[in-house]
Amino acid sequence: MIPDYIVAGMWGAVGSFALLLGSFFGYEYNISKKMIALIAAFSSGILISAVCFEILNKSYSYGDIYPTIIGFIVGIVLFTATDTIIHKFSTERYEKSHSFKSKIENSENNLNKNSGANNDDFDAIEYDPSRHFNKYQVKGLITIIGALLDGIPEAIAIGLIYFIGGPISMALLVAIFIANSFEGASASLNMRLGGWNKKSILGTWILVIALTATSAMLSYIIFSYTDRYIISGVLGMTAGAFLAMIADTMLPEAFNEIRGWTGFVMSLGFLLSFYISYIALHWIILDYIRL
Repeated sequence: MIPDYIVAGMWGAVGSFALLLGSFFGYEYNISKKMIALIAAFSSGILISAVCFEILNKSYSYGDIYPTIIGFIVGIVLFTATDTIIHKFSTERYEKSHSFKSKIENSENNLNKNSGANNDDFDAIEYDPSRHFNKYQVKGLITIIGALLDGIPEAIAIGLIYFIGGPISMALLVAIFIANSFEGASASLNMRLGGWNKKSILGTWILVIALTATSAMLSYIIFSYTDRYIISGVLGMTAGAFLAMIADTMLPEAFNEIRGWTGFVMSLGFLLSFYISYIALHWIILDYIRL
C-alpha cells in the first residue's frame, strides 16, 4: 500500500504537471497573446471559485473563523511583499541593462564619427550581456518565480486537504491545472523569445514540478503533527496568496489584451468551478445517504 504522504505528493505533481504541458505548447506553437489572456481570465474565475468554495470552506470547517482570517491576511501580505520585491529587482536589472546598451551604442557612434577622440568613456563601460536580461527574459523569470510563489501554496493546500480527509476536490484540481497551463505557456513563450532553448525551458518546469510535489508531501508530513487551528490558518494563508496572485498577475495580463471581455470570461470560469464543486458535493451527500 502506498503511504499517504506519497499520495499527497503525487496529487501535487498532477496539479503542477500542467506547467510542463503548457510550456511545451507555449514553446512549440505560436499561441497568441489574446488566447493566453483568455485562458488567464478563465482560470482566474476558476481559482477564485476554488478559493471560496474549497480552500476557505475547508479552513473554516476544520478550524475556526479566526485562524482562517489571520492566515488569509498573512497570505495576502506575504505574496504581495514577495511579488513587489521580485518585480522591483527585475525591473531595475532590465533598466540597468538597457542603460548600458544605450551608452555602448552612443560611445560607438562617437568613436565612428571621430576616430581620434578620447575613448575613456567607451573603456569605462563594462557591459556583460550574460549579466543582464532583455524584457522577454525578465517576463519569463517573473512568471517562473510566480509559478513557485503560487505553486507551493497550491501544493500545501492539496497536501492539507488530503490530510484532513475525504477526496481531493476535482474543482480545485481543475482550477490549478488550467491556471498552471496558462503560466507555463506564457512563461515559455517569453523564455523562447528571450533566447532560452527547449531543453532549458522544459528542464526548468520539471524542477518546479518536483518542488511542488515535494511541498505537498512535506505539508502532509509536517502538519499531520500540528494543531487543527494551525492547519486552518495555513489553508487560509494559501487562499489569501491565491487571491493576491490572481489580482496582481493574472487579471492585469488578461485585461491588457481582452479589455471588456475579462469579466465575462472570468465569470464563466467561476461558474464552471462552482458547478464542479456542487456536483462533487452532491455525490458525497448521495454516498452518505446510501450508507
